[in-house]
Order: sequence, then C-alpha cells, then structure tokens
Amino acid sequence: MLFATGNQPAGPRRPQVEVLVTPDCPHRDAAIALAQRVCQQLGSHAEIRVVQVPDQAAAERLWFLGSPTIRVDGRDIEPGAERNLELVYGCRLYQGAHSLHGLPEEDWLRQALDNPRGPAMTGPPPSTQAARRPPQRRGGTVFLAACLLVFVLVAAGLHFLGPRSAPPGVTMTDLHGVADLQARFNADRGQPRLVVIFSPT
Repeated sequence: MLFATGNQPAGPRRPQVEVLVTPDCPHRDAAIALAQRVCQQLGSHAEIRVVQVPDQAAAERLWFLGSPTIRVDGRDIEPGAERNLELVYGCRLYQGAHSLHGLPEEDWLRQALDNPRGPAMTGPPPSTQAARRPPQRRGGTVFLAACLLVFVLVAAGLHFLGPRSAPPGVTMTDLHGVADLQARFNADRGQPRLVVIFSPT
C-alpha cells in the first residue's frame, strides 16, 4: 500500500517512509496518519509505504522491532534503535518524555527526514551481530546453584561435625509441633535468648 504526499518532483529521488505494522495493530491508522501529517508539515515529497508484517518469520527477516515501526529510507526513526536486538511480532512501545507510548515521537520523523543517515540497514550493525542470540539466563541459574550448594554444605557440616550434646549454657530440646515450640518459647519470655531450629531431615 502506497501513499504519496505533495507534487512529485522531477529532480532527486524522493525519500521513502515505511510504516511497518502487524495486521491487528491498534495503532496502525494513527501511525500512517502521523507519517502523512509530518510529511505534509515539512512539505516533503516522501513516498509513504505501508508494510504488513504477517508473522514472526517476517519480523525477523525485516528486522522488525514491533508494531508500529516507522523507517526513513530503511532506517528506524527511533534514536538508538539499531542497538535493539529483540525482534518482536507484536506491539511496540516507545519511551516518551514522561511515559510509554504506542507511537513514536513526531520529532523523530522530522529529524530523520531533515537529516538522512545514509543507506538502509537491513540488520544490526556489525558490532552487535555477534551479540544477537536467544536470551540467556545463566546468571540466575548459577546463583541459585551456588546457594543450593552452600546450603547443602552447611547442612552436612552441622550433621556430621556438630556436637551430639549441648555445650555448657545451651539447651537442646526436641520439638513435636508448633504448639510445643510456642509453649517453650514463651516459657522464658523477657529473657535474652538465641533460638536455632534444626530439622532432622
């Protein structure tokens, strides 16, 4: 689907504004209207092209960051978008001055039309291509494994190396339920004490 704004000049090539959207994007019409409005305000002779992104495979092929996405001559108008490695077949949110929005800022499109940034980019910059891989969660897994290992070592040490009888000044008592614990805890209420509870398992 193509839209044209203004009279077509006979001179230099017109810039191309692409509006990439998913079929059910709630911001589709608003994104197209934004592109048309900015082009008219600038007196731009840009060609506005609407690109449907039907599925995740198309999103990856088109380096699609979510719907709607607006590009000028193949470059995303959001500053820093080239560093985004998450290709999403779904809605896209933009960080505004005070909150998140479903549309990009109009000023981004104005700047992109006023200051072309070179040839189209069909993928991430070379510095980020090697970094593009499925998200990894090794950090959280390693942390949990380390915590589990520490717990096992402490428990084993207490079981095999701990005293079988209480040292002087320490009372060891078998508890048979919550009521027993509560009764013994309240028996010397008001006295300073340190309570350590161990499970036989």
